[in-house]
Amino acid sequence: MRIFPDHFEAVAVPGAEPFLTQIAFARGVDPLHPRALNAFDEFLFSRAKDVYPDYDFVLMGEDEFGATLDLD
Repeated sequence: MRIFPDHFEAVAVPGAEPFLTQIAFARGVDPLHPRALNAFDEFLFSRAKDVYPDYDFVLMGEDEFGATLDLD
């Protein structure tokens, strides 16, 4: 099942497996819509972990989901 078939295309890149990526986000300092920011945070941390695998998003282990990334 594709969520936005008219907007995005999934493309498999053979040989890309060694180049892993991490999904991350940063909070806005002064968001235009603070309630929307809070709603997204709530969704991400309460539902995404269960929903993402159903739509072929990356699987995350307990140690990865919600972890703080060291950017140094």
